[in-house]
Amino acid sequence: MKFQPIVPMIWTKELNETVDFYCDVLGFTCGNYNEDWGCTK
Repeated sequence: MKFQPIVPMIWTKELNETVDFYCDVLGFTCGNYNEDWGCTK
């Protein structure tokens, strides 16, 4: 059986703070973003 990665899709009004928390505190990486979203990672 081949395992597929889990890709969380998070909806938030505070995008930068949410990305910072998931990346800095939980060790996730921001693998897909668009600069129009305001994501800094």
